[in-house]
Amino acid sequence: MKKCMKKLEIDPSQPQLSRSSLGSITTFRFNQDVAREELVRFIVLDEQPFTFSEKETFKRFIKKLFGDSFQTPSKIPLKPIFLNFTKPKKRN
Repeated sequence: MKKCMKKLEIDPSQPQLSRSSLGSITTFRFNQDVAREELVRFIVLDEQPFTFSEKETFKRFIKKLFGDSFQTPSKIPLKPIFLNFTKPKKRN
C-alpha cells in the first residue's frame, strides 16, 4: 500500500502540541523569524563563534527538534540580526 507523501509533510504554520514545564498540554507554532532571533541571542550572549549555526552537530540537533521546519541560516544572513541585536536600544 502506498502512502501519500503530502501527508508526511508538516506544515510549519500549523500549531503543534507541546507539553509545558508544569505538564499541561499547550500548542506551539513555529516561527522562523523568532527562531533566528533566538539563535542570534544565544550566539551573542554565550559568545559563540558566528559560524556556530553551520556546524553539523548543531544542524543535527536542530533537525531532531524541529524536523525540516527550521532552515539553518549561514553566518551571512544572520549579520543584520546580529547588528540589530547589538545596537543600543533608544530610551524614551
